[in-house]
Amino acid sequence: MPKFTVCRESNDDVASTIMSSEIHGRPFELAGRIAIVVGGDQPVGREVACTLGHGGAPIVVAGKAMDHGHRTVEFVRALGGEAGFWNVDVEDESSVRELIEYTLGEFGKVDIVVLSLPSADSMSLSKFASHLQKFDDVVGWQEEDIAIVFTLPEPLDRAALESELGQIIETGNRKGRLWVNAVAGAAATADGLDKSRLRDAIGSLVNAARCRVGGTIVWV
Repeated sequence: MPKFTVCRESNDDVASTIMSSEIHGRPFELAGRIAIVVGGDQPVGREVACTLGHGGAPIVVAGKAMDHGHRTVEFVRALGGEAGFWNVDVEDESSVRELIEYTLGEFGKVDIVVLSLPSADSMSLSKFASHLQKFDDVVGWQEEDIAIVFTLPEPLDRAALESELGQIIETGNRKGRLWVNAVAGAAATADGLDKSRLRDAIGSLVNAARCRVGGTIVWV
């Protein structure tokens, strides 16, 4: 599993490939690709859900705030997408398992998982290592690999973030079929939300995973 590559500038080889003009600024073709957006009840997760739903992916909006979650569902549907809300507590292992089981029961597979974190500290990241292992179990029987995308506010220590995410990949992706990438920076926070840049980055990283590119952090 590759170490995370940090993309800081637009002319970086990896960044320029992922953020190519070929896919920049237009919806991504995701029809039939099933997506779970954890944190979809929050502003950043809502934008992600709208991006993927606009591209044609049925969305399971997951979070604790039911009113905000259902509002996200309304936004996705207004864009012509398909979405539903599932109440989940990411601190509770059984709750996450129920989310996965619901999605598999409803759609038969999982293609995309977005983990929209409110903070980028080590504790927030570490709790997702076990969740990745659950999705690693899913790819053991389904044909499709899974694109995992973290959305993270810009941390104080970028090197620490790179190291932490690298360790999570190593421990949570035993079968090597989870293509884990991340988007971080001011555009991935509610206060500095740049919808256009966030949507471009999310869609681009999903496409990167479909091309079996992983281990990249794009700073926006």
